[in-house]
Amino acid sequence: MNDPAGTEVVLDAFRALLGPDRVFVLPSTLTGSEDFGHFGTALGVPSVFWHFGGLDLADFTEADIHSLLENGVPATLPGNHSPKFAPAIDPTLRSGCG
Repeated sequence: MNDPAGTEVVLDAFRALLGPDRVFVLPSTLTGSEDFGHFGTALGVPSVFWHFGGLDLADFTEADIHSLLENGVPATLPGNHSPKFAPAIDPTLRSGCG
């Protein structure tokens, strides 16, 4: 569970760095398993878990992009633990290290 105040701080920072059109909140129904939330809970500190995308939007239609922003990442898109995961190196690496 993300800390609400911390989430707003992170969202504001990402919007300032990347632009508001490149930052969105994923739906809370995102499936998967992650231990990250246990660390903040165990330590009694607020935490925020976020994803950093690496899609080349040129590979998608406007309808695909709209659906992505409205519905979150489709289950058919390979995630970072998939052998088919292949983010666009540029600008992903440059933006992620910004």
